[in-house]
Amino acid sequence: AGAAGFGMPMNIGGISAPPPPEIFVANLPPKTTGPQLQTFLEGAIEKLKIGSKFAPGSSGMGIMPAANGPIKECWLSDTGEMAYLELRTTEDAQAVVSLNEIVMNHFQLFIGLPTVALPTAAIPAALSLTGDGTETA
Repeated sequence: AGAAGFGMPMNIGGISAPPPPEIFVANLPPKTTGPQLQTFLEGAIEKLKIGSKFAPGSSGMGIMPAANGPIKECWLSDTGEMAYLELRTTEDAQAVVSLNEIVMNHFQLFIGLPTVALPTAAIPAALSLTGDGTETA
């Protein structure tokens, strides 16, 4: 994978699959690295016994090795204030999002799902709606 394909549907053998679960983490402590964030969040998931490892039907035994942990990839912004995470499962994404407002090194992390806003340039400038819903030019 990689940042270039982040958020894009995968095409496996001609079958389009949904994109992997992704979340953002904002308000990172200064100089936090991707591995530090990953270790911190995966440790919290382990301690709280949440995520796919602890879902009904899983063995839930032992600590997950980092290579098989719930966080598949982690990218930090250029400023280091925000990270984007790719999770292995939807359950793992929900588990990490449930950690919203957890404190890491005296910084309250804000964790959520990325949203995409429609750029204003995509809305024709000459088109507007009146109060009754009819178009005007």
